[in-house]
Amino acid sequence: MSRTLHRISLGLGANAFGQVVTIAIQLISLPAFLHFWPLSRYGEWLLLAAIPAYLSAVDIGILSVGMNRMAILAAMGDIKAAERIFQSLLCFATAVILVVACVVLPAIWFIHVGDWGASFEHRLTLSLLVIADLACIYTGLFEAVFRVCDRYALGVVALNFARLAEWLGSLVGLMVGGTLVDVGLGLLAGRLIATASTCIYQICCYPNYRWSFRGASRAELLSMVAPGLSFLALPAANALSIQGMVILIGTMFGTPALAVFSAYRTLSRIAFQLINMLSRVLWPEFSRRYGEKAYGTMHELYRYGTLATVVASLGGAAVLYFIGPFLLHWWTHAKIAYIPGLFNLLLVVTAFSGSYQVGLILLAAVNKLAGLSIVYISASLLSVGASYLAGKHFGIDGATAAMMLTEVVMICTCYYYVREFFDEHTPRRASSLAPQ
Repeated sequence: MSRTLHRISLGLGANAFGQVVTIAIQLISLPAFLHFWPLSRYGEWLLLAAIPAYLSAVDIGILSVGMNRMAILAAMGDIKAAERIFQSLLCFATAVILVVACVVLPAIWFIHVGDWGASFEHRLTLSLLVIADLACIYTGLFEAVFRVCDRYALGVVALNFARLAEWLGSLVGLMVGGTLVDVGLGLLAGRLIATASTCIYQICCYPNYRWSFRGASRAELLSMVAPGLSFLALPAANALSIQGMVILIGTMFGTPALAVFSAYRTLSRIAFQLINMLSRVLWPEFSRRYGEKAYGTMHELYRYGTLATVVASLGGAAVLYFIGPFLLHWWTHAKIAYIPGLFNLLLVVTAFSGSYQVGLILLAAVNKLAGLSIVYISASLLSVGASYLAGKHFGIDGATAAMMLTEVVMICTCYYYVREFFDEHTPRRASSLAPQ
């Protein structure tokens, strides 16, 4: 247990660094962009940057399933099988990037959807952002190798440096050129440099997992399709609830309102960054213990992890309720007014969202998302639809309040499936159950 706590503490430290990076990016980006651009121009950038987020689902969850299988197999001592899965994932990821690029990039230039986004500047910027997002697909491979080699914390730090490089590149583009294209080009340059650097490092330091297609197995990939489709719900539902709301608010109420909504939600989700850090650091531990059939340890980690995230959710919302107006005034240099109703609604949504994260991570770590995934994606779709209807009748406050639909459904469903998992893996039956 002491080694587990040591790994968790290192993971917490690494994720704390990641949250510092996230918060710094969020807090600095808004005043930096508003210094060079008017509010409407910044809203255009937010809308363009939101569109490629849906490409996170193009791997249909196979990379996440493969990463879990690699961790479970490594815990069982089968390194050769783990390497075979890695090379299969590498082949799959490369093929996905090439196919999607050949389909999406031409579509940006030839498909017309209304007047917005039809300009050359918008199309070129969107093309650059799509390429950057496709390069991010390799991130799943980097993360898998770091986890399997018991270097989860190092992997988190490396991947956050990649995010930092991407963001700094966008700021350089903003300050040097100042156009949407310049910002997109800077972001892409930072992403490509970080991706190439991480790849070279792994090739040199972890030779057991060779970057080669030689061991790729079609059978391995096909066996991951079904559980992968369940994993697809995670990025798809997140994109619907987060980026989907960005697009909905922007199209219904205009880009200035979107900039206000985005600033409010960023501020309200500061506490969620801590919750995300606490829950995600348990992911590799859940996979490892599942491979070792240490179900009692898994339950203990789940129980204490859930307690910690619930306390952090409620405490974070309470703190932001009191200091949120002052933070908003300082952060935006008083360029965005404080609206209590909208901000408090977003605090409630965030508090609800944080309470089920550990359960979601547990089910994801052991590839048991089949039932939950259907509920998650359905609830997210219904929530966006409800937000649209509520927005038409009650304005932006109504659209925001409807976001709670997803969170309430997920709290109940997550609890049900986690309890079912532990009921299934009782000491009487655990010895007869093989890892996934």
